[in-house]
Amino acid sequence: MKSLYAPLATAFTAMILASGCSDRTPPAPASEQKPVGDAYQAALPSAFASKGIQLGGRCFVDDVNGQPVTLRNEVPRDRPLTINGWVTDTTATAPPFVAVELAPLGGTQSYYVLAHRVKRPGLGQALKNPALDEAGLQTTAALSGVAPGSYSVMLLVAGEQVANRCVPNVVVFIK
Repeated sequence: MKSLYAPLATAFTAMILASGCSDRTPPAPASEQKPVGDAYQAALPSAFASKGIQLGGRCFVDDVNGQPVTLRNEVPRDRPLTINGWVTDTTATAPPFVAVELAPLGGTQSYYVLAHRVKRPGLGQALKNPALDEAGLQTTAALSGVAPGSYSVMLLVAGEQVANRCVPNVVVFIK
């Protein structure tokens, strides 16, 4: 009997150890987080309004509402949307002003919210630039003013003269 339980105990222990090896503190569940950017707005945040926006930079979205990114990221409109990830500009730096843009697929009106920079230990080492440990981002904001539909998530980062729009190839379906 003892030999039947040993493999299960080993597998269970390995799962527990593997789940604790992340360099990033997991976010609290979306239901526990307060919106930090209030709500997505149709107006571009002021830190970006006077700058030309060009495609560029490097980025990645880790999770949407605490769940790993999938091909179908469904988000109820009556709950806040939380996005965690990282973004750099084209010069591989982490300027302080970052925002999330929800760009409609086949539509014209984008929605924006400012994001907070968060530390991402290990990101700088992975990208061979220690300063990029500061390139993490996190935001939680209400979707009440966003029309239901499919949106491409874009990450904006404001530099001195221009802003970069990075496309992490993530789509959210707001229902």
